[in-house]
Amino acid sequence: MGRRDAVQVIVEVVNKMRLLDPRLIVTYEPGWEKRGNGTTANYEGGIWHHTASSSSPTRPFPTQTLLRVGRSDLPGPLCNFAGPWCSVDRPTIHVMAAHPANHAGASGGRSMGPLPKTSLFNPRVLGLEIDYAGLTAMSPGQLHVAQLWARAVADVVGGGDINRVRGHMETSVTGKWDPGFANGKTYDLNALRASSARLTPGADMPLSQQDANLIADTIVNRGIGQMPDKSSMEIWEALRDAPIYARQAALAAEATQAAVAQVQKALQDAPKASAPVAVDAAAVAASLAQNPQFLASMAKAVNDDAAARMAS
Repeated sequence: MGRRDAVQVIVEVVNKMRLLDPRLIVTYEPGWEKRGNGTTANYEGGIWHHTASSSSPTRPFPTQTLLRVGRSDLPGPLCNFAGPWCSVDRPTIHVMAAHPANHAGASGGRSMGPLPKTSLFNPRVLGLEIDYAGLTAMSPGQLHVAQLWARAVADVVGGGDINRVRGHMETSVTGKWDPGFANGKTYDLNALRASSARLTPGADMPLSQQDANLIADTIVNRGIGQMPDKSSMEIWEALRDAPIYARQAALAAEATQAAVAQVQKALQDAPKASAPVAVDAAAVAASLAQNPQFLASMAKAVNDDAAARMAS
């Protein structure tokens, strides 16, 4: 049942993933359509891996070069697809190689499912290297991509059988334990397959921040009776920032009240000739300290100044 049209397989997997989640971002390693280990594809399943490298929002894809060129003991490519660090809002997958890659080794591990036991396993299975250490959980975005990929691979090369997607721990004959979530601990792969199988085009996806903003904007819009042709974004932002302004106003009030106390103390020690001026200053300061509009404008000025300093 294997698929030998390697480039077409990659295209179909990507298209299927996009159907499952239109937000998917796909990047391509130059030369992906010709890259492979020299063997001929006969794809019938897929394998989840972790790279054992730490990734982060600021360092999302540390193993990109390694996955392309390989190691001193194992030439590249080391996967067909890679999963850089990503958020659920921006699920991302990278296409590394269309043709068989050196990722799976020999098969015959503890839980092969319907996949074959063979010393030449790489031509039979596509490989997804999720770029994270495995000592902690993958990012929610990476987990989402792993599920999208599994469902797509099962449909494209596995006849719709999600059991044709396995973790390396299940097929390895050398004691691999990826994909992991802690040292030596593997994800519940049956649960991961089940959640992947439930994905369908148009099914509920994890709520993105953009979705949340739209929902909040709509609620505020209706709740305050905003005119349909006006955006409530300014109101929503004001509500969102209200706690910040409240804290800043409280600090400003404390500072103003402390200044009033200093003026009053100075009044007690000042010569009588300066008393009228000091009394006026104290009265103005005391009045401002109780004026919420003044305090709010002061808080906003402080916030704007801080933002300007950060931007400069």
